[in-house]
Amino acid sequence: MTFNDTLTMLIRAFDLTQAEALDSGEMVYSFGGDQPFGAMAFPNDTLRLHVPLAVEASEELALSRLLEANCLGVETGSARIAQNPDGAGLAMIDFIVLDGLDVDQLQLRIIDLLLYADFWDTQGAEILWQGAPVMPDFSDMTTIRV
Repeated sequence: MTFNDTLTMLIRAFDLTQAEALDSGEMVYSFGGDQPFGAMAFPNDTLRLHVPLAVEASEELALSRLLEANCLGVETGSARIAQNPDGAGLAMIDFIVLDGLDVDQLQLRIIDLLLYADFWDTQGAEILWQGAPVMPDFSDMTTIRV
């Protein structure tokens, strides 16, 4: 898929709320709906999608927990939690190389990103302040290799 094919698919599937030209000449597209997100083209048919998160993290415990989620990928999938490129706060950000993807694969990546963002706006926000580890503590277990 090319970026133009992808943009056409996104416009048909979601409500395009804004298209903005940056000073650099690049275009940023904003989509509305139940979970607003943005899209931007990068070189080599790479698409950056970002979903603003409502979750706030300024305490050391919360930031450590987000870093753990990013490093392990268990609660972020192929995306990462980072500074929102549209302004203050956090966002789920995914860079998708479009070359070689078909429509179904791309749609699954977008759905995956939106589901992980929804997780962080609901359950993730609740566990963020509990300091619960992403992975269970296996320190008292023995590993047997065969």
